[in-house]
Amino acid sequence: MAKPNQLKQDPVVAARAIAQAEVARRWPELADIEPTVAPRRCYVPDTAELSRLGATGSVPARAHNPAEYTFTFAGQARTPEGYLMPRVARVTVDMQRRVVKVIASK
Repeated sequence: MAKPNQLKQDPVVAARAIAQAEVARRWPELADIEPTVAPRRCYVPDTAELSRLGATGSVPARAHNPAEYTFTFAGQARTPEGYLMPRVARVTVDMQRRVVKVIASK
Protein backbone atom coordinates (compact mmCIF):
# COMPACT_ATOMS: atom_id res chain seq x y z
CA MET A 1 0.00 0.00 0.00
CA ALA A 2 1.27 3.49 -0.85
CA LYS A 3 2.21 5.86 1.93
CA PRO A 4 0.12 9.03 2.30
CA ASN A 5 3.06 11.30 1.43
CA GLN A 6 3.56 9.38 -1.83
CA LEU A 7 -0.07 10.00 -2.82
CA LYS A 8 0.31 13.75 -2.35
CA GLN A 9 3.70 14.01 -4.02
CA ASP A 10 4.58 17.32 -5.60
CA PRO A 11 3.84 17.09 -9.36
CA VAL A 12 7.15 18.77 -10.27
CA VAL A 13 9.12 16.25 -8.18
CA ALA A 14 7.25 13.36 -9.78
CA ALA A 15 7.78 14.76 -13.28
CA ARG A 16 11.49 15.33 -12.54
CA ALA A 17 11.89 11.67 -11.55
CA ILE A 18 10.31 10.57 -14.85
CA ALA A 19 12.56 12.94 -16.82
CA GLN A 20 15.71 11.81 -14.98
CA ALA A 21 14.89 8.16 -15.67
CA GLU A 22 14.40 8.89 -19.38
CA VAL A 23 17.69 10.80 -19.61
CA ALA A 24 19.58 8.10 -17.70
CA ARG A 25 18.25 5.49 -20.13
CA ARG A 26 19.11 7.44 -23.30
CA TRP A 27 22.14 9.51 -22.28
CA PRO A 28 23.98 7.98 -19.30
CA GLU A 29 26.54 10.81 -19.35
CA LEU A 30 23.74 13.21 -18.26
CA ALA A 31 22.30 10.95 -15.56
CA ASP A 32 23.88 12.83 -12.65
CA ILE A 33 22.98 16.32 -13.91
CA GLU A 34 20.44 18.31 -11.90
CA PRO A 35 18.01 19.73 -14.49
CA THR A 36 16.51 23.17 -14.72
CA VAL A 37 12.73 23.19 -14.92
CA ALA A 38 10.37 25.43 -16.83
CA PRO A 39 6.58 25.20 -16.94
CA ARG A 40 5.23 24.71 -20.44
CA ARG A 41 1.83 25.97 -21.44
CA CYS A 42 0.04 24.75 -24.52
CA TYR A 43 -1.78 27.24 -26.69
CA VAL A 44 -5.39 26.46 -27.42
CA PRO A 45 -7.42 28.90 -29.49
CA ASP A 46 -10.54 30.32 -27.93
CA THR A 47 -14.04 29.45 -29.16
CA ALA A 48 -14.27 32.48 -31.48
CA GLU A 49 -11.02 31.60 -33.21
CA LEU A 50 -12.03 27.96 -33.53
CA SER A 51 -15.31 28.93 -35.19
CA ARG A 52 -13.48 31.33 -37.55
CA LEU A 53 -11.27 28.43 -38.60
CA GLY A 54 -14.28 26.21 -39.16
CA ALA A 55 -13.64 23.92 -36.22
CA THR A 56 -16.60 23.10 -34.05
CA GLY A 57 -16.74 22.00 -30.47
CA SER A 58 -15.56 23.32 -27.18
CA VAL A 59 -12.11 24.03 -25.84
CA PRO A 60 -10.42 20.73 -24.85
CA ALA A 61 -10.00 19.89 -21.19
CA ARG A 62 -6.22 20.00 -21.66
CA ALA A 63 -6.46 23.77 -22.12
CA HIS A 64 -7.88 24.17 -18.63
CA ASN A 65 -5.03 22.20 -17.06
CA PRO A 66 -2.02 23.06 -19.23
CA ALA A 67 0.64 21.97 -16.78
CA GLU A 68 3.58 20.38 -18.51
CA TYR A 69 7.14 20.75 -17.37
CA THR A 70 10.27 20.90 -19.52
CA PHE A 71 13.45 19.70 -17.83
CA THR A 72 16.77 20.75 -19.36
CA PHE A 73 19.87 18.68 -18.67
CA ALA A 74 23.12 20.40 -19.74
CA GLY A 75 26.42 18.59 -19.51
CA GLN A 76 29.33 17.33 -21.57
CA ALA A 77 30.04 14.13 -23.46
CA ARG A 78 33.37 12.79 -24.64
CA THR A 79 33.66 12.11 -28.37
CA PRO A 80 35.46 9.03 -29.76
CA GLU A 81 38.38 11.36 -30.60
CA GLY A 82 38.65 12.37 -26.93
CA TYR A 83 37.20 15.88 -27.18
CA LEU A 84 34.55 17.23 -24.79
CA MET A 85 31.35 18.12 -26.53
CA PRO A 86 28.47 20.06 -24.95
CA ARG A 87 25.34 17.91 -24.62
CA VAL A 88 21.89 19.32 -23.85
CA ALA A 89 18.79 17.15 -23.46
CA ARG A 90 15.24 18.38 -22.89
CA VAL A 91 12.42 16.21 -21.62
CA THR A 92 8.82 17.41 -21.42
CA VAL A 93 6.53 15.57 -18.99
CA ASP A 94 2.79 16.18 -18.55
CA MET A 95 0.60 15.99 -15.43
CA GLN A 96 -0.24 12.34 -16.10
CA ARG A 97 3.52 11.60 -15.79
CA ARG A 98 3.86 10.81 -19.47
CA VAL A 99 6.88 11.83 -21.51
CA VAL A 100 5.54 14.16 -24.19
CA LYS A 101 8.76 15.10 -25.98
CA VAL A 102 12.47 14.24 -25.76
CA ILE A 103 15.19 16.05 -27.71
CA ALA A 104 18.97 16.31 -27.43
CA SER A 105 21.75 18.24 -29.07
CA LYS A 106 24.08 16.41 -31.40
